[in-house]
Amino acid sequence: PLYTAIANGGEYYMPSIVESTIKNGKEKAYDFGSPTKVFSKKTSDKLKNALSLVISEGTGSMAQPKTTTAAGKTATAQTGKYENGKEINSSWFCGFFPLENPEYVIVVFSEDTKKQTKSCAELFSEIVDSINK
Repeated sequence: PLYTAIANGGEYYMPSIVESTIKNGKEKAYDFGSPTKVFSKKTSDKLKNALSLVISEGTGSMAQPKTTTAAGKTATAQTGKYENGKEINSSWFCGFFPLENPEYVIVVFSEDTKKQTKSCAELFSEIVDSINK
């Protein structure tokens, strides 16, 4: 929910799953309700900028899509589980795109970083590029 508010200028919309917006062959608008203001647009803009720098200059550089701009953040979490004496970590990447007028927020999660063939940031980039064809 935090990333949707950042992407929407500080306004949070309750998530919805919409199966279709077409009824009787005509497009039907879906009412997503009114947003809740959780922080100012100024704060949202600062967060967007910081998250875009994560991709352009920081730990999330592998998340940079080929087809558009994006913003997001990498994360690693300790699980408290061990295998062969080494702790198993989970990893995340949460981001949104396009940067200027975000339409999508995507979270990629890997339960065990040792079993990953690609980072969550790389998978985010691939998902974005496949949506943005």
